[in-house]
Amino acid sequence: MRWQVLVGPRAWNPSLWRSVEQAFVSHDLAFDLHRTVTADDVQHAVTCARGDAHRHFVAMGGDGAMNIVLNAVLAEPWDVPPVLGALPAGTGSDFIRMFAIPQNTSAAVAHLVGERVYRSDVGLLEGSWGARFFLNVAQLGIGGAAVKRSEHLRFLGPARYQAGFWSALPTFPPRLISVRAAEKTVETRALMVVIANGQFFGRGYNIAPKATVTDGLADVQIFSVERRSVPAVFTQVRSGNHLRRPDVRRLQATTVHISAERPTPVEADGEYLGTGSFVASILPGLIDFKM
Repeated sequence: MRWQVLVGPRAWNPSLWRSVEQAFVSHDLAFDLHRTVTADDVQHAVTCARGDAHRHFVAMGGDGAMNIVLNAVLAEPWDVPPVLGALPAGTGSDFIRMFAIPQNTSAAVAHLVGERVYRSDVGLLEGSWGARFFLNVAQLGIGGAAVKRSEHLRFLGPARYQAGFWSALPTFPPRLISVRAAEKTVETRALMVVIANGQFFGRGYNIAPKATVTDGLADVQIFSVERRSVPAVFTQVRSGNHLRRPDVRRLQATTVHISAERPTPVEADGEYLGTGSFVASILPGLIDFKM
C-alpha cells in the first residue's frame, strides 16, 4: 500500500508538510507527494497513479479539496472501489467528523495506518454544470449563495463561510422550490434545500443527524423558514435539533429532482457549481473511506 497524497495550493504550507511527512515516516507509511494547482493537475496525478496500480489516495485540505480529489478518482475506471483518506488542512473539514478523525493534520495521519475502511456511498449532482460527485453535503438556496460569496472572502480564513452566509442572507428571500423524492413532491417557499450524504457542515453544524453513508439514500431537508427565524434555526442546527421544527421537512430517496422558480445557487462540499434545476442521486458503495 502506497498513499498518493494530493495537496492543493491553499493547503500547502512547508512547515506543516514537514510535520506531516514526519508522521508518515513515524507510522512507516509509504507515500508519494503530489503538489497541484488546478483540478487538471489532480486528474493527471490520479490517472498516472492508477496507471502504476495505486488505488490509495489522500486529500490534504478541506472538504472542497476532498471533493476535487473524489471527482478525479471517480473519473477513472476501477475494478474495486478506490480508497480515499483525508488530512484536514483547509477552512472546513466536516465529513471526517463522522469518523472521529482529528482536525489536527499530523495527528490524522495515524488513521491512514492499517486496512480498515468504510464502504461509503457517494452523491452525484447533474445540472447545467454537468455532473459532479459529492461526498458530504450539497445545497440549493442561501447555502449556495453563501459559498459563492465566500469565494471573495478568503482573507477571512475559516470564518469566510459564515461571513458569506450572513452577508448574503439580507438580500436572499425565500423562493418557490419544488422537490420530488420517491413518490412525494413538495412545493414550498424555502430558503434552502440540503442534500446530505454526511452529517456535518459549516465547521461542525449537525445538519443531517440521521444521515448515513451506507444506506443508499439522500437525506433531504427543506428549510421553509423566514429570514428572521434563521438565527434561532441555526442555533438548533448546531446540535441537530432542527428536525423538530414544523418549517423544516425531511425526505429520503435514492434520486431527488429539484427546481426553483428562478436561478438559484447550488454548491457541493463547499464548491460553487452554478444555478438551475438539477437531479441528485446517491450511488451506493463507490469508495472505501479510510477510517
